[in-house]
Amino acid sequence: MTEIVVPILYEDMDSAILTWIKKVGDKIESGEPLFCLETDKANFDVEAEQEGVLVEIKAKNNDEVKILDVIGYIKPK
Repeated sequence: MTEIVVPILYEDMDSAILTWIKKVGDKIESGEPLFCLETDKANFDVEAEQEGVLVEIKAKNNDEVKILDVIGYIKPK
């Protein structure tokens, strides 16, 4: 399984509010939006880096997540 990690979107970012676009069981294509991060500067849609199936979500909608937190898992095809 592949970890889904909160990316560093800009230099002084330390945390963001999470909103999932996909749900557990959804098929994921590389490059499609997977979740959104809301910071004090902007909202960012984060794209999947690989294809597979979203099998686990560790952080829920509206949770505050920190950079490099593992927030879910994708099972590769």
